[in-house]
Amino acid sequence: MVSRITKRTPTKSIKSHCLRHSRTPVKRDVAAVLSSFHKTCRRRLAKLFSKLARISTTPTKSRRKHGYQLVQKDPNFPKDSDSSSPIKSLQFENPTKLPPQTSPRKPTVVLDLDETLVHATVDPPTRRFDFVVRPRIGGEIVTFYVLKRPGLSEFLEKLAAEYEVVVFTAGLKEYASLVVDLIDPRGLISHRLYRDACKEMEGRFVKDLGELGRELRKVVLVDDNPNASLLQPENAIRVRPFVDDLGDRELGRVGRVLEGLGGAEDLRVAARRLWEEEEEEADGAVMVSIEL
Repeated sequence: MVSRITKRTPTKSIKSHCLRHSRTPVKRDVAAVLSSFHKTCRRRLAKLFSKLARISTTPTKSRRKHGYQLVQKDPNFPKDSDSSSPIKSLQFENPTKLPPQTSPRKPTVVLDLDETLVHATVDPPTRRFDFVVRPRIGGEIVTFYVLKRPGLSEFLEKLAAEYEVVVFTAGLKEYASLVVDLIDPRGLISHRLYRDACKEMEGRFVKDLGELGRELRKVVLVDDNPNASLLQPENAIRVRPFVDDLGDRELGRVGRVLEGLGGAEDLRVAARRLWEEEEEEADGAVMVSIEL
């Protein structure tokens, strides 16, 4: 008797069969759904941001034409100053206000930086310069060649012995902080204020001394720019701008005027009176030299 041998193929499980034939299509379907979802989200976000941009930049009159309306304040709604108001106004830190004085009896001298204490240029000067700073501004490294005004170190030393010294500049912090570090290695300058502490008025940077947290009668501003003192012109000692005159003696003149005035009842009045006298003497000396 001859037996017939039949070779049987192993039975494949239904699970493995389904997975093998369906895995690739499923992956493709999921990828397609996710891609469509991401595109839809991007389109909707783009529309949303575009609408927000139009709302924030469209002038008021134009908004009204497009159907936007201004919400009028309810006269019955409690004022911010009312303690019963359910909404409290947010209190933001004042970038101009200085911390309390360590020596309250000292009056305050506020010094401008550029063209008052130093002169800086991005072009290599034809004459000398004292040092170089390279701040990063707008993502770019910018090189500044800085020349100190003659007599600067002696001026700061004498001033700090009698006054609280503050540098208040309309320059950017990235640049100005590096300059102040190099002109004041001994830390004679108590505080520094930069452009963000200025008030912009009709395109001009104004230094509001009333925001410093000091008595105005005990504050003077030494600055070459008349725009800086628009809010408190009576507090200003206006000096000649410095560029590259190595024979300049302006800081020495300011130092002589302020020397011994720390105990004055009103520093503004005393300093301005003496400065006007100093200016008259200087102008007279110039006239005599011209005549000779």
